[in-house]
Amino acid sequence: MMVKALVVRGLIFLGRVLLRAAMDKQLRTAVVNAVQTAEKSDLKGSAKMAKALELVKQTGGKALVRETESTLRTKLEQAIDHLGL
Repeated sequence: MMVKALVVRGLIFLGRVLLRAAMDKQLRTAVVNAVQTAEKSDLKGSAKMAKALELVKQTGGKALVRETESTLRTKLEQAIDHLGL
């Protein structure tokens, strides 16, 4: 009985890890796409960041539910640095 409970807990943990990894990948993809789209616009500075944030939020991914705006801004800035834009 105890072994069965441990196996179930292990499977639940593994499922959560895999789900989070998939959501993180979805978020990274959304961030990169938003940054590239915002960079192609005529916007400057904070207007460009606002546009990128809007585009990320429009993806509607479940990963975004847990993210605060400041965390999204940080991820957008990291993507800008990574892309060399």
